[in-house]
Amino acid sequence: MAGLGFGQGLTGAWWLLVGAIGLLILGCFFARKARVAALYTLPELVERQYNRRVGLAASILIVISWTGVVAGQIVAAGKVLSILGIASVTSWMIIFTVVFVSYAILGGQYSIIRTDVFQAAILFAGIFAALALVFSQVGGLAGLRASLPP
Repeated sequence: MAGLGFGQGLTGAWWLLVGAIGLLILGCFFARKARVAALYTLPELVERQYNRRVGLAASILIVISWTGVVAGQIVAAGKVLSILGIASVTSWMIIFTVVFVSYAILGGQYSIIRTDVFQAAILFAGIFAALALVFSQVGGLAGLRASLPP
């Protein structure tokens, strides 16, 4: 994403901003209904709306679509952690996979949500720390706009 921002400027942010706006709208208008109906997954919603076969199809499609996303995260974790010099990329990928699968199986969706909250806290802290460190070096917001393509 950093390359997209560098190459396309602030317009590169729309790729993420549109998704964030959509999720915010979805959360504002749909979360309460899903909570009241005791729905925890998208396949549960689809099954309740249509039937069990359509819910199963939704489950299968979600697994297939997320396989690439999770694989990318595993590869990224392996490459980032290999910088420590403790183990190879492949070893870190195996370790990360075992940890990820273990907490997902043992704790279910709730464990994933808890780790997402933790990751979001680290991410926001890192973003704000980096912003504080480099913002003055680019000349503030005006300098940032001047240095990026329109």
